[in-house]
Amino acid sequence: MADRPPAARRWLATALHQASVSTEDDPGPIRLHVRGSICRAPGGGWMDWEGHQSFETDGLGFRWQARLRLTRLVWVDTEDRLDVEGGYGGARLLGVIPAGSARGPEVTKLQLIRNLAELAFAPLVASRARGLVCSADGDDAFTLAAPGIDATAIVRVTVDDAGDVRSARSPDRPRPNGRTGYLHEPYRLEFDRHERRSSGERIPLRASGTFETADGDWQYWRFEVLDRG
Repeated sequence: MADRPPAARRWLATALHQASVSTEDDPGPIRLHVRGSICRAPGGGWMDWEGHQSFETDGLGFRWQARLRLTRLVWVDTEDRLDVEGGYGGARLLGVIPAGSARGPEVTKLQLIRNLAELAFAPLVASRARGLVCSADGDDAFTLAAPGIDATAIVRVTVDDAGDVRSARSPDRPRPNGRTGYLHEPYRLEFDRHERRSSGERIPLRASGTFETADGDWQYWRFEVLDRG
């Protein structure tokens, strides 16, 4: 950790102080049982979801799979991921009927930004991921990037005096905007309720995501870690 910026060292020292897995070992993907809600348009209603999120531990990459309830009897199985083929997002109505999917450079960038911002939930990954570049940004912040995947994707992470991550912000996260393609807007995650899990890692158990639009903040995403599973 000695080569990392001060804020990143403080975070990793706090988060991994009692971790039961050595940063030199490869324990396989980290998997979290998660739930939350999503607001698909400014001023719209919230839709609940529950599922799992996994992070690769030998490099950058994640998979989020969740069931999103539309009504009591109707649901959509959704998936976001970043892997060696790039970014992907897709959904199946009732788990069977294709309801849309997306790939391409914009999808890769938005999923990479999500991966970088959500490393707060996976400090072991941040301590060892190949291709992850960590740079100083003052005493209480650092930036994360992965230029081998997309050199324009950068996330600024803030850390408090106790060593807990408090926010992660991208100045330029793409989001789908219907037939017009993608809008690029600032996006931030704010974290709270930090606790040490059974693995020994200290992580936030809750987060909220907000797009900073020209018309004001739009809270888009709520996320809660239930347990490893």
